[in-house]
This record gives sequence, structure tokens and C-alpha cells, in this order.
Amino acid sequence: MKKHYIFLEPGRMTYALGVKEKGKVRIERAEVLLLPEKAKKAAICSFIAEQKISGIRADLLIDGGILRESVVPKARPGILNKMAEAELSALSPPGKKWSMAIEPYKKSQENGIRVTGAMLEEDKLNRALYCMKEAGIRVRGAYLLASCIGSLAKKETTIIVSRESGVFRLFLIEKGVCILTRTVVTVGEEEGESLNREIRRILLRYQSRAGNQKDGGFAVKEIRITGLEGEFPEPVRKETEESLGLPCKKLELGEGALSYKLAAAIGAEGYAKRKHKDLLHRKKQIERSTLVRRFHLPGLVLPFILALQIGILFVVQNYLEERGRQEYGRIEELREYVENPERISLYRERKAALEASGKLSARAGILEEEKPAVRKKKSLEFSDYQILIPVLGEEKRITGISFQEDQLTLELELKNGNMAADVSSCLKAAEQYENVRLSGWEESLDGQGIFAQFQIKLREKTGTAEERGEGIETY
Repeated sequence: MKKHYIFLEPGRMTYALGVKEKGKVRIERAEVLLLPEKAKKAAICSFIAEQKISGIRADLLIDGGILRESVVPKARPGILNKMAEAELSALSPPGKKWSMAIEPYKKSQENGIRVTGAMLEEDKLNRALYCMKEAGIRVRGAYLLASCIGSLAKKETTIIVSRESGVFRLFLIEKGVCILTRTVVTVGEEEGESLNREIRRILLRYQSRAGNQKDGGFAVKEIRITGLEGEFPEPVRKETEESLGLPCKKLELGEGALSYKLAAAIGAEGYAKRKHKDLLHRKKQIERSTLVRRFHLPGLVLPFILALQIGILFVVQNYLEERGRQEYGRIEELREYVENPERISLYRERKAALEASGKLSARAGILEEEKPAVRKKKSLEFSDYQILIPVLGEEKRITGISFQEDQLTLELELKNGNMAADVSSCLKAAEQYENVRLSGWEESLDGQGIFAQFQIKLREKTGTAEERGEGIETY
């Protein structure tokens, strides 16, 4: 079975012919067109005619747009997609209409669903579709690179790094879904250092997210490297592997694929469900919902349908007016009964008594249910902070502190790396803390110090301070 692909990216267009055998696509033919600055449509039409591929049905793949992520409440797929579309649109630049491929991929700690949206401006999508139509290409589906590249790393949480002209492109993949993209501009001999700094930022950001904390190492297990034509500088690879302590392996591409971009598009072919990745899917749904377009009704039928609708509305209106008059008479009778001052006073007294009784009963029940949980709950008290006082000094400064369940996260600005070890030893010696570990660090922008992050687990305490005989200190 033959498959046709048209891939649009800045500065060039690629046509690929693949053969699908046993669920996999093998590229038999690939042609590249370098696009001029002007008259791009004419160049594409001429290229399609030269290759004699006019009239084919092809998947259109676009390298562009933006990627956004949000959390929405749990709901049915249809409602979830609408909520995600509204949330992601609010996070996008205003004043533009967006076509988006929404993909739920993970339950969040906030009892919701994390979703990503690969988004492209509707104007750009329409221009690309019009250009393909003029060239004689029938577009079967339109996909963005950000929504397809996850097919290259479906198992482990991975960072894909691509070396392209003057930049490094980074993609963070989790469970086969791209959740973050970054671009690093390279500067001569310092390109390895710039790349490692950005990768470290991505690792720390992903590590700090609730649910991704791992004891002893990063949650991201590997880095996959590639290039626009499959080339990646070996010195940069070695420097990245040594600096981050993560394996940097070559990204495996499909058979015959010219670049990782085309390989990502072909890999998405193997997904069980691809409709949510198709930018045209929502547009097709809207078109199918229109009665005239769905059944191709002749011109005289439409006025008949409109007249029938008007007649039905007239009958319904008369019926509702009659029912309204009847209900209005009943309402007047009830109003005379209810507006009696004696009945109003009695009603208010009984209502207030019932509300007060109900609130007291509800609060009493909640207190009884929560007592065992409060006794067992680990708490953060003033004594847990007192150990931090001797740790601090003129060369140490707290830049952030947060508490979640029994985990205390402490962020410090230190003068050098040796201070991180001293602080860690001092915290580990405290009786209040069960476990202390250095979860990450990075140099400050001016190079005069470091930012270190400590994860501190509180030792179990049960009951209240009064029950433990500790009393309550006030200041």
C-alpha cells in the first residue's frame, strides 16, 4: 500500500513516497525542493508537475506553530476537548484564530488531565491548503511536527536534540507526547555549553513538577541526538554526555527517511488513533454537521425546509403562550397565599432553625471524620524551621521554600558548590528531618554563585502539639 507525504518547513518542501508493509512504512522515493523567497506557490506547482504527482492523496505535514500545555478537569472526550480548546486558546497570543491538535496524555496531581495542544494559525493553514489545491494535491490530513515527533520515543521520557543550521532544537517527550520545545542559538565554540545549560533547565523544570521526583537521578533517562540531515557534532555529544551524566544516543530513523522530521510523520502513521492529531478533523466535523452539505440537497428543498421550520416555530409559540397564561393565573393565586405576613414570619423562623440545625450537624460529622486523619497527618511546625537559622549566613540566602504533604522543598543561593555539601550535612544532622537530599543545582547567570535545591522529608509526628506535650510557642 503506497503512502504519499508532503512536508512543509521553513525554506523547503519535501515529497516522500512510502510503502506500508506489515504495519510499517518504508520510504522508496524522496524529493526536496528549496523554496524561493518569493513566488513560492508557483515554485511548488512547477515542482509537483515535474514529479508527475498531481492528483495524489497525501498527508500534509507542517513544521511550525506553537505548543501549549494545560490542565483540565476530567470529563467525556467531547467535553474535555472543548474545555482544553478554551484553556489553550487563552494561553495563546490574542487576536488570532488557531487550529489545534489536542492530546490528553497524563493524569495530574490536581485531579485533572494534562493536555497539550499543537497549534497553528488558521490563516497559515488555509494558505498551505490552498497552495496544495492549486498544485493538484488532495490533502487527506494536516499534521504539525510537534504532534507527531512523540512517535520517535514512545517508551522512555526522552529529550530529542537536533542540530540544524545555526541552532539546536530540543523536544521533551513523555509517554509518546511532546510536552515542551525549545530552540538554542549556537555561538561558535560555546555551542556545547549553551546546549547543556538549556537541557539542564528543562531537566530541573520537569523534575520539579509534582509526580516526577525521583530518588537518585533525573526522571529523564536518555537524550537522543540527530541533525537536519542526520549529522550531529561528536565533540558536543561527548560534552553533553559527560556534563549531564545521561546517555546521548543517535536517534533511530525509519528506513529511507531523509530527516527526523519526516521520520516523525511516518512514525505517527502507526498510532491507533490519529484523528485528534489532524488539524482538519474539527473543520470536517463542522462541515458534516451542516445539513445541506451533508446530503447535497437541491436548491428548492432549502426554502421548503425553512418554511417548515417557521411553521413549527409558530405552532410552538402559540402553545407556549397558552400555557403561559394558565401558569400565570396559578402564580397569582399562590402569591396571595404566600404574601400573607403571618405565613412569611412563620416560614422565616422555621427556615432559620432548620439551617442552623443542619450546619451544626454537618460540622459535627466532619470533625468526627477528620479526627483520625489529623492525628496521623504530618505537619510543618515552627520547630521544623528553627534548624534553618544556623544554616544561613551572609553567603547563603533562601530564594524559595514550599511544602507539600510531608515534603519540604528549600531553594538556596550559595557562593560555591562546597557550601551545598555543608548545608546538606547540617540538615541531615537535624532530628526533625527523616531524609535530606540535593535534588538539583545550576550556576547563577553572573557566574558568582550557584542555586541549589534541597528535598527534605519530615520525620513522622502524630497527634497535635498539645497531645505530644510540646505546647505552642508564640512570637
